[in-house]
Amino acid sequence: MFLPGKPYWNSWAGSWLMNTLFNLVLSFYFLLTPLYSVSAPPFPFEVEQLDGSKIPVRMFGHEYYNWMETEDGYVVDWVEDDNRLGWYYSELNDEGKFSPTHILVEYPVPDNVNIPRKLKESNPHVRKITHGDRQSGNFHNSNLQRSTEASLIQPLVFLVDFVNLPSGMPNSIYSKEQFQQLLFESGLESDGSTLPPIYDMSVRDYFNEISNGNMDIYGDSESIVDWTTVSQDYSYYVDGEQGTGSGIHGIARSAAALVVEIAMEVEIDLDFSNFDGDEDGAVDVVILIVEGWGDGDNDQFWPHMSLIHAGSSGIGSVDPNAPTNDDGYFSLDGVAIKKYIVITEQFHMNYFGVGKYDIHPIGTICHEMGHVLGLPDLYDTSVNSAAGIGEWGLMGSGNWQRPISPAYMSAWSRYRLGFIEPSIYENVPNLDISLYPAEDLDEVAYILPIDSNLPQEYLILENRQQLGADQYLEKS
Repeated sequence: MFLPGKPYWNSWAGSWLMNTLFNLVLSFYFLLTPLYSVSAPPFPFEVEQLDGSKIPVRMFGHEYYNWMETEDGYVVDWVEDDNRLGWYYSELNDEGKFSPTHILVEYPVPDNVNIPRKLKESNPHVRKITHGDRQSGNFHNSNLQRSTEASLIQPLVFLVDFVNLPSGMPNSIYSKEQFQQLLFESGLESDGSTLPPIYDMSVRDYFNEISNGNMDIYGDSESIVDWTTVSQDYSYYVDGEQGTGSGIHGIARSAAALVVEIAMEVEIDLDFSNFDGDEDGAVDVVILIVEGWGDGDNDQFWPHMSLIHAGSSGIGSVDPNAPTNDDGYFSLDGVAIKKYIVITEQFHMNYFGVGKYDIHPIGTICHEMGHVLGLPDLYDTSVNSAAGIGEWGLMGSGNWQRPISPAYMSAWSRYRLGFIEPSIYENVPNLDISLYPAEDLDEVAYILPIDSNLPQEYLILENRQQLGADQYLEKS
């Protein structure tokens, strides 16, 4: 077993339990398809009606399919039209889809509300969002080999301002300098920054720690384009589908359209080739920080990572006059602009010391950066939304372990990225090994192949402790 302060493994003690646990975990590692998103927060929070009354709710799902319920189990949605403004109960329409009623939400529910609890759509619309040049279920194509190491990532950051925001959405309040600290400060300290006192780790610090110094997320003041007001209002780019490009207008009204619009506007003042840290001919990633917050409503941005494709279904749909390279990708200064991340400027609730209206903490940003590096989600991305590895890894729901200090990537993820080099033990019937904490710099993981005829199936043993970014693990 994993015992704090006792880094030791004996193959005869607890082998049944550990094999069972690791097989359960690895069944998620090797059966998931590579669709990248961020899961809903696994805890309740409050939303407000216009009169100030508070409603405890829970979100379910992920960027592909999500909904919100009150704590007493009623599906709700924010509505803003000619006749309604606020949170309304939803029911199922004739097509089996959620449809907002004209009944304002109260908590607890009044006795005269005759809407069933725990409604489920009969034919849910699951968004299709691509995250790479090719979508394939054969993610593990290199058996026990690491993926290509990338030692330097240089993001380009756009701060996005809108002329009009939805009702109740807060205006931007954080500066370019504060985002520089949040993303790129080396050795961020709570008493040496202008961020909330509880913030003591930057995105750069996190990746430096979990990669054992092998990954540098680098940026400076020139990496961040200050607040830029775009041509259309907030709702235009969200398009009723959280900015994912799955709305009726497709990618033309999406977060991708924001990337193209701002890039074209600032081109004269910016050399995009400075943001190709891994020298692959493309900007490493554009991070969009959109004004306001997001609480899961379809008319608000949901954090995600995606790609601007080549051709008429990609950049051609956004701006047919945009410059492209020989492969058809949007390109400026000799580099393609493909990958982007969307993050809201502000946090939308109070959670473990992070306050409502605080600058968005690093957890979700780090999760989406994992997708930029090529990792899949390690939870169920279907409508069932099973937890997968949960808060044990960044690519599960570890970004919610504490938003200011997300969980380590699992040993499998760190191995795939070349951050660690596990020892491989094959056909060793009686094995005594020392298993040091994953947060140490020493030998921290072991691979045990299951069957030499099935090289893509193996166990990875790691010892997780409450150290470093893992300090808030609950059961280590």
